[in-house]
Amino acid sequence: MVTVGVLMLLYVLAWTLPQLGAAAGTVIPELRPLGFGREEIAAAAAALGDAGLEQYRYVHRSSGLFAPVLVALGWLGMVTLAYPRGARRWAMRAVPVLFAVVWVLGNRTVDAALADPEGGPVALASALVIARWALLVLLAAQAVYLLVRLVRGKIDAFARGELV
Repeated sequence: MVTVGVLMLLYVLAWTLPQLGAAAGTVIPELRPLGFGREEIAAAAAALGDAGLEQYRYVHRSSGLFAPVLVALGWLGMVTLAYPRGARRWAMRAVPVLFAVVWVLGNRTVDAALADPEGGPVALASALVIARWALLVLLAAQAVYLLVRLVRGKIDAFARGELV
């Protein structure tokens, strides 16, 4: 499930959103990891137009919704297998749950900001996009940590003669 979620997330971030932005001649706000302001939101909303905004909302209601949820569910399973019990498991579980919640809330908030660039929640949308990218980096760090932990455990088991 992790692989499907990650591939779907890559599909959204590396294929769908850049193509949507390129067709409109703009950079999609959520592809700005350092945030954005009212000017960028207003320019993106104007460039996308009504048809582009509807396509953008559709991405958020389809693959943009399923991808982070699949990643989070798969990640929770992976963490649960790596840490059967204890406080570390709960700390490791918090990252994918926060990632999914921030992602889904960020989609809704970016849509609201694009619908009303002058009075919408642009600052909140920008903060959620920045948090989304930070949590994505934390997920990658968790993946590296879990991989190193797994490989080191297998090497130790081999050295003790448990794996032949």
